[in-house]
Amino acid sequence: MVTQNDRLVITVATPYVVPRLLGLLLEPALYAISEAGYVSEVEYREDANHSPGTVFECNYAEGAEVISGSVVHIVIAVAPTPVEPIEDEQTPNE
Repeated sequence: MVTQNDRLVITVATPYVVPRLLGLLLEPALYAISEAGYVSEVEYREDANHSPGTVFECNYAEGAEVISGSVVHIVIAVAPTPVEPIEDEQTPNE
């Protein structure tokens, strides 16, 4: 039981600020996430609109205040797999 003269210490989780991640290469992004106090989760996705190897999506906006230890999910661009054209089969002329 707590009495009037007891000293209480209350620790409240402090939000950290999500760093700029969009456009960074994978390694600098992972470093920034770790240094900011977060855990990283990486997904790779084909995307023709962004440079391969760069972050183009994140589950938090830059500057968002998020509790330390939270998972920051980033998506890394991968060059799309080239599609081979399908050749038309033509029947020989009779």
